[in-house]
Amino acid sequence: TLANVLLMLKAELGYNLTAGVATADDQQLYRLVDNEQKRLASDYDWPRLDKYADVAAAATTRNLTLPTSIVFERPVRVERKFNTLWSDIKHGILDTDYNVVDSDLGRTMDPIQKWRLNSDGTTFEVWPIPSTDQTVRFHGQRPLSTLLAAGVYDPTKVLDLDDRRVVRRDQVSA
Repeated sequence: TLANVLLMLKAELGYNLTAGVATADDQQLYRLVDNEQKRLASDYDWPRLDKYADVAAAATTRNLTLPTSIVFERPVRVERKFNTLWSDIKHGILDTDYNVVDSDLGRTMDPIQKWRLNSDGTTFEVWPIPSTDQTVRFHGQRPLSTLLAAGVYDPTKVLDLDDRRVVRRDQVSA
């Protein structure tokens, strides 16, 4: 729990660990723990945060909504299910791809072969536009669980990453 990690951090910093003593800095120390967990999550792949999210790609649909349960700042692998088979699809639709199947003209073809993020940051495009319903699956890292409750750090919340990695002596500074 966040309360246990706080005790670990206080021990590393040399705080008095007597119950009820030295609590004035608790919210600030919780923030340090939260920031360190976020840094570690953004810098490394964590198997315990692995997740996949499926997006239904209906026939003749070019743009789809990105899943919010995947962190796109970390590496992502994308597959599509066509008929009964899963296959990887490549990131990056080139202008020359539209020479083969022009999505701007509403042309469709199966299966989906490529995808790219749209500039709005909430949707993605698939190419070619599918003629039949398919599923696009994103494999990646899920977002960290929040340590806040009503805007204040909640000592009962559980960290997603290993407490000893979050509170390491070489990363702690008073």
